[in-house]
Amino acid sequence: FEQGEAINQIMMALNDIDKAVDNNRETAEETMGLANELTQNAQQLQEVVRSLDIDLDTGDDAIEA
Repeated sequence: FEQGEAINQIMMALNDIDKAVDNNRETAEETMGLANELTQNAQQLQEVVRSLDIDLDTGDDAIEA
C-alpha cells in the first residue's frame, strides 16, 4: 500500500512538472512574440523620428523656416 501511494504521489508530481513546463513554454512564446512586436514598434518610431528631421542633440529643426 505504501509503495502504491508513493508511486501515485510521484505521478502527481510529474503531472505538476509537465504543467509547469507547458506554462513556461507558452509564456516564453508569448514573451518572444511581444519582444518582436516591441522591436518592430521601436523601428517604426525611429523612422518617424528620422522623418521629422530634428537634430536630437539640440532639439532644433534641421530645416530652417
